[in-house]
Amino acid sequence: RDIPMIVRSFMSESIREFLAAQSMSVDDITHYVAHPGGAKVLAAYEESLGLDNDKLRHTRAVLRECGNMSSCSVLFVLERFVNEMKSRVGSNGTHQAENGILCALGPGFSAELVLLRWD
Repeated sequence: RDIPMIVRSFMSESIREFLAAQSMSVDDITHYVAHPGGAKVLAAYEESLGLDNDKLRHTRAVLRECGNMSSCSVLFVLERFVNEMKSRVGSNGTHQAENGILCALGPGFSAELVLLRWD
């Protein structure tokens, strides 16, 4: 079972198809909230999606501090993302709307995608 190879082979296409169904593309996505399956899995996300290291900063932090806690790991990443977004709200309560995608990996190999929008 080679999860990094599966991510490299299928994640980009799966995300593109998912976004197309929403009339969106990867160019519309600012944030990635990803399941921290391990350093090799994160490298596979970056490779398949063409992401720079900063896009997975919350995922890396959860992996470093907590390890891979199975499918629920992505919820810890989501918490960090939400806290960052809350801290970016301007003094007048306004902010720019941004899109993100949550990618969770599950048993057997399954992948779940959730479209996020921060208004």
